[in-house]
Amino acid sequence: LNHYDTLLECIDQIEEAVLPLLLPYQKQINLILTVPGIKDVSAITILSEIGPDMSVFKDSEHLCSWAGLTPQCNESAGKKKSVHISRAGVYIKPLLVQCANNAIRDKSCPYFKLRYEAIKKRRGHKRAIIAIARMLLTCIYQMLSKNEPFNHEIYEQLTQKNFKSKDKIVEFFNEYNDKQKDNEELTISYTDYVAILMNSVTTIIDVISYVLIAFVSISLVVSSIMIGIITYISVLERTKEIGILRAIGARKKDIRRVFNAETFIIGLASGVLGISITILLNIPINIIINNLSGINNVSILPISGAIILILISVMLTIIAGLIPSSIASKKDPVIALRTE
Repeated sequence: LNHYDTLLECIDQIEEAVLPLLLPYQKQINLILTVPGIKDVSAITILSEIGPDMSVFKDSEHLCSWAGLTPQCNESAGKKKSVHISRAGVYIKPLLVQCANNAIRDKSCPYFKLRYEAIKKRRGHKRAIIAIARMLLTCIYQMLSKNEPFNHEIYEQLTQKNFKSKDKIVEFFNEYNDKQKDNEELTISYTDYVAILMNSVTTIIDVISYVLIAFVSISLVVSSIMIGIITYISVLERTKEIGILRAIGARKKDIRRVFNAETFIIGLASGVLGISITILLNIPINIIINNLSGINNVSILPISGAIILILISVMLTIIAGLIPSSIASKKDPVIALRTE
């Protein structure tokens, strides 16, 4: 116990001697403390090893190589031999490994745990933990170079798999690249495969939509012609009725209104019938899609869209019936009464 107490006294004496020396570097220590998995003693030790000035290292890769966190380049006669990490960083490397073990257990930033688990599946625990240690040192290098704290928000976005998070990450990269226009070596080059894929899918959907619109337009023209023909046949079949109406005092515009009213009823009835069938078909379609993909209410017909479609149906039938109704109104009553 006396030996233990002596050791504690020695530690206290060392701390009393070291802590005043840290006051000029308190800002850098506070920046390092924002990194997940790093505590007071670790931050002090890391800063004492790498120093507060990052300009002595060309980039973060040189710092990681100096700390012994990069594979060796051991190649002879075109044959690669050992690619184990170098023996450099005798003191800082074990410390960063301990910090990496803490970082993957830190629930405030789950990104490091996800990266560790992803690498561990392919390369094993040792290589995965070294990769996390290198990530921590890279973060420290960038933070001390830019005098900025650890950005938890960007790492939280990396752990979320949705389009909103992706857009925020892309926006962050773009803002960073805009600040580094004068130094192209520090810019981040990336390929947004999701955006490329979505653009391709959007283009295909647009092409399919245009083709469907063309078919629908053709079908609407054909249906309008057929309605006009049916109305004209109705005029021919009801010629004597037209003569009777004219004989009892009906005017030309009254005859025209009769056939226009019929076309209006036809358009309204067909539009309501089409919307009703669509609404009924949406029920089994949504059930099938929900069972296959788990997504609810994919096929929905908006109320405004249904009203617009009914109005279009009524308008087309009225336009198609204008010529037959005009022909009916111009028939001579005497000739119409003689028609069998």
